[in-house]
Amino acid sequence: MPNKKLIYFSILISLVSILFSDCVGIVGPKPGIYINEFLTSNNGVVTDPLKHKEVDWIELYNSYDFPLNLSGYYLTDNTVDTTKWKFPAGTIIDANSYLIVWADGQDTLLHTNFKLSRSGEQIALYSKNKELLDQLDFNGQELNISYGRKWDGIDRWLYYDEPSPNFTNNKQKGIRKINYSKKPNFSIGAGFYYISATVSLSSPTNDTEIRYTINGNVPTRKSKLYSEPLQIDTTTVLRAISIEKDKLISRPETRTYFINVKKDMPVISLATDSVALWDTLSGIYENSIKGENRMANVEFFEDQNQVINQSLKMSISGNVARFHGQKAIYLEADEKYGNATLNHRFFPNKRIYSFQSILLRAGGHPDKYQTMFRDGMTQYLTKEHIEFEYIAYRPVVVFINGSYWGIYNIREKLRTNYFIDNFNLDESRLDLLENSWAVANDGDNLHYLKAREFIKECDKTNPLNYAHVKTLIDVDNYINYNICEIYASNIDWPNWNIKFWKKKEEGAIWRWILLDLDYGFGAGTKVDYNMIGYTASPVKTRVTNPPSATVLFRKLLEFPEFKNDFIQRFAASLNVIYSPERVLRIIKKFEDQRSKEMPFEIERWASSIYRSPWGKFRIPLSMTEWDEEIEVMRDFARKRPNYVRKNLAEKFQLKKMVDINTNSSGGHIVINTIRLAEGNLEGSYFKDIPMKMEAIPNPGQRFRYWIVNGKKVHSKILKFNPEANGTVSAIFNNASQTELPSIIRKNTTLSTSNSPYYAAGDVVIDSGAILTIEKGVQVLMEKHRSIIVFGGLACHGTNTEPILIIPNPHTKTSEWGALCIDNASSAIELNHVDLLGGTWYDDKTKYKATITSLRSNIYLNHVTVESSHFPFYSEFGTVSILNSRMTSPKTCDLINIKYAKSALVENCDLPGNDYPDTDAIDYDSIYNGIIRNNTIYGFFGLNSDAIDIGEKSSDVLIESNRIFNMTDKGISIGQGSSAIIKNNIIYGCNMGVGIKDSNSFAYIDHNTFYGNTYGIAVYEKSQNSGGGGAEVINCIFSGSIKKPILVDSKSWISVVNSLSDKKKLDGRENIYGNPEFEDAMNFNFTVKEDSLAHKPGKGKSLDIGAKINIPRKNTPEIVINEINFSPIWKNNPLYWIELYNNSDVDVDLTGWTVKNENHNIYALPQKLIIKKNGYIILTNNYYGFLWHYPNINNVRGVLDDKIITKGDAIMLYDTRMNLVDYVDYKSLLTWPNNLNKTGASLVLKAPSLDSNQKSNWKIDSYSKGTPGIENKSD
Repeated sequence: MPNKKLIYFSILISLVSILFSDCVGIVGPKPGIYINEFLTSNNGVVTDPLKHKEVDWIELYNSYDFPLNLSGYYLTDNTVDTTKWKFPAGTIIDANSYLIVWADGQDTLLHTNFKLSRSGEQIALYSKNKELLDQLDFNGQELNISYGRKWDGIDRWLYYDEPSPNFTNNKQKGIRKINYSKKPNFSIGAGFYYISATVSLSSPTNDTEIRYTINGNVPTRKSKLYSEPLQIDTTTVLRAISIEKDKLISRPETRTYFINVKKDMPVISLATDSVALWDTLSGIYENSIKGENRMANVEFFEDQNQVINQSLKMSISGNVARFHGQKAIYLEADEKYGNATLNHRFFPNKRIYSFQSILLRAGGHPDKYQTMFRDGMTQYLTKEHIEFEYIAYRPVVVFINGSYWGIYNIREKLRTNYFIDNFNLDESRLDLLENSWAVANDGDNLHYLKAREFIKECDKTNPLNYAHVKTLIDVDNYINYNICEIYASNIDWPNWNIKFWKKKEEGAIWRWILLDLDYGFGAGTKVDYNMIGYTASPVKTRVTNPPSATVLFRKLLEFPEFKNDFIQRFAASLNVIYSPERVLRIIKKFEDQRSKEMPFEIERWASSIYRSPWGKFRIPLSMTEWDEEIEVMRDFARKRPNYVRKNLAEKFQLKKMVDINTNSSGGHIVINTIRLAEGNLEGSYFKDIPMKMEAIPNPGQRFRYWIVNGKKVHSKILKFNPEANGTVSAIFNNASQTELPSIIRKNTTLSTSNSPYYAAGDVVIDSGAILTIEKGVQVLMEKHRSIIVFGGLACHGTNTEPILIIPNPHTKTSEWGALCIDNASSAIELNHVDLLGGTWYDDKTKYKATITSLRSNIYLNHVTVESSHFPFYSEFGTVSILNSRMTSPKTCDLINIKYAKSALVENCDLPGNDYPDTDAIDYDSIYNGIIRNNTIYGFFGLNSDAIDIGEKSSDVLIESNRIFNMTDKGISIGQGSSAIIKNNIIYGCNMGVGIKDSNSFAYIDHNTFYGNTYGIAVYEKSQNSGGGGAEVINCIFSGSIKKPILVDSKSWISVVNSLSDKKKLDGRENIYGNPEFEDAMNFNFTVKEDSLAHKPGKGKSLDIGAKINIPRKNTPEIVINEINFSPIWKNNPLYWIELYNNSDVDVDLTGWTVKNENHNIYALPQKLIIKKNGYIILTNNYYGFLWHYPNINNVRGVLDDKIITKGDAIMLYDTRMNLVDYVDYKSLLTWPNNLNKTGASLVLKAPSLDSNQKSNWKIDSYSKGTPGIENKSD
């Protein structure tokens, strides 16, 4: 019988060992070399000794009692590649010591050739004999939280909020799992206080320490312990953390208290560790280190109210400005610090409410030491009269760690973020070039170089060539751009300080952006400088205008139309945009914005001297000196127009000028694209140079005729060559339109008989009032003007007479605002309404979409929304969207419904685009919602879903939908949501259905999954978020590219009574075999009568798969005309397919796809047009194709190497998956072996022939094929 006392004693010893294992009796590690600690996201923890950057690092620990030579050892982040990085010769790690390896991709000294992934990967250490010494597989990591062994060399890993590179982990506080303490509470908000402020700190939880700093540094466990309220008597940045037991320290909370500070402009407070700024080796401010990020906190105060408070990346900016005392500072949001964007409308002149980044710039060189607003003012001059990309400007006062840092200008930085913020355009869709040699910052320069070459070499007397130029560059933009630069006399241009861009899409043309005009307006030249001669000089007169920099402008001037337009448009600009009176008024505006703050700026920076290669610079030392600098600009404004006129006359040998008086009432006149203000204006124009005038009516007006020197002219566009002084009047009168009141206070009906209606401004429907709109009514909206509904709206359009809400074509408006429904007092009903050209309301933070419904009951039936932004958004209330169509060309959700009592989207047509992160339908916190019988297709941007169910939505019914071609998920269920998924056809998605996150669940019944990478995937998306679950029954999985079912260890799935033809399904009563669809190629997924899907199983008949069809329609005569199947190059094979339009109309191929039998899907570009009887070449190797076929231009690189294999089939589908053409070329011909690697093609003998008859095809004897031209006959 066992000794009970001995057993009890053993248990006691075990318990004591467990209880005290963290502090006593630890056995040291076995002798060896260990991966001991690492950090994947380093910001402020430590800098590398080579370049003083904050990079990933790996700490090794040597537990031997002797030094170890690591020369020839290996470190890797992928155990498949065991020798990825080799330790350099002479690498020694001392006994019982540490060695830091910097994982920054630099591949020099102790810097590896790889970086660590924050989302998780491997680290492995190998001996010189490739023996595995240590390995760690890790999951997602956090900012500034290292993962290390609790005791050096011992196999127990913890998270550390105070990493210890090159020091022991034994003394550090580690936490077993990522779990942050809650942030502390502040008793009063940040802001402006008269004499002092008393701040109390508290924690949401008991037994919590609070540590704080007042110098801008991030608090740590060693910072001062909070014990009593803090009395703040001077401007202070207070930062605090909470420390709960067995948790990581909280993220810091920051508040700035301004004491006895009064400012008339916005204020920014920056807080960051002093070491990050001032360290003698790594401090980015102290050492003028450009582009190296440090973590900071920014607070933005508008009208003394804090509107932004968040952590972000801070860096020093500017090639010259970084050496100033008052340096340029770049602030960039990053989701790893919290928010991915800065959500505020920094610039009232731009309708942008969210920014990736902003630049704080005290002024570029040399204007930092002159007026400090020259560049911003010069760009602002163009804003009212020309549609132009420009860098926004707003002055602001900046404090750093509580110290006054002077006046800065908030600017946009002309990087990729500028295009995300202004155009919702990321780098994958952008070609951005810089300087005269056209270096590509994003994308590539091939299109531009070809365009420039054409302009240089073509016949300038042929009007067709100039028409072609307009398809390559935005000629109007380029003329306006050069006019601005030449007028401002920006001598630091055009060899550099020039950027131009285009969208990476069909039909996009190059546009130029104003930037860096600090050397203009008298700063770099005298007012009389001949910039026209300089800009058009064929020889270099300065380093800034070599012939390569001026060639584009010079060659365009050889086109008569361009030259004449440039001359007369410049004349109009001098009369209107650059009139001395207007420019002087704007200079005064910019001066007044900062005049009250200038004494503080002077006091702060008067002693700072910038010693440059061009001499010493300092700011004005008094208000008088500052006014003298501004006077240089005033003098320039007064005198510059006449000097420019003189220069134009000399350059182009022009005759004298004539004075033209223009008059308008009820509209305005546009002269060569320059808008004149309504009323009377006298201007000087060049004699005998063609002019073009256009009359644009005000809302509710119409143009009747011109009176030119007393004679009526009835054309809307007036073209003439001015020969003498004269008068031109544009005559307008009331149009047959009815004006909408700005406020509708009682029940009102818009009748068909009084249509069209126009809105000159916003229209508000008061609570209690109902606006009724009859069938066929047109509502014409002005630019960015909106309809705001607090009452009711009843639209009664019909199928044949829909209601139109559109931009006003008479006033040349291209887009309007939005329909904003807010706590409506009556139900909102829209029947047969087309809302075209909508954007958003000015308060975009509240009204996010073209239709926004807040706390209202809304019913849409047969509604079309073509939005340039975001079609539909709602919160609360009830929503029904039936028989409708929603489109957008940008990243958005087509329909996003949150918190609704009931939500129904049914029978809708929802086409996608090729922008990333675009979903068709997004339900958040919806209970018992329905998504039924919709057709959702063509979402080709990354990370795009058809249906996204989140935020704990419950039991959403997703039924009878047709979903195809999604880059991510057909249906996504996450964030603890659940759904019933029945009778859907899902094709061509990465995941047919994806269920992720803890407590997410889907019941999946009678669906057909065809050609998806994974039919259903159930998985944990983010670390520690948990996995999902699914019950699957009566489903068909056909053509799964990888697996019909994917499930990870954190998730579960049950599959019953279902069929797969690629891999056997686990579970009960499942079938492995061909489902035998009626015609899968034509997307008829009805199963044949003798299919396995009907055969009895376990004594009962099966009835599986979806029971819906995809409607078919006739398709254009686009044929697959030639297939190049035999690549010339072995290492970089070139394949291509030729499409031919065998019809007499142009065809838009937007959303069309090419696929092969392996379900590799290739989307054709948006807006791709194939001309009638024209060709398009699709290839896997765009540049290789151009090299091999230099004279073929209509080529698109949309394929990859998987598209064509010897013995396959190719299918061409339109946007709704109608089969357009099909070639089963594996059975067409016997392939001659001697044609391999020769570039031979398989060609259709004539486009009208049946492409699936073997006799209609041949092997082209012409070894390189005939792309883009008629196929050669035998």
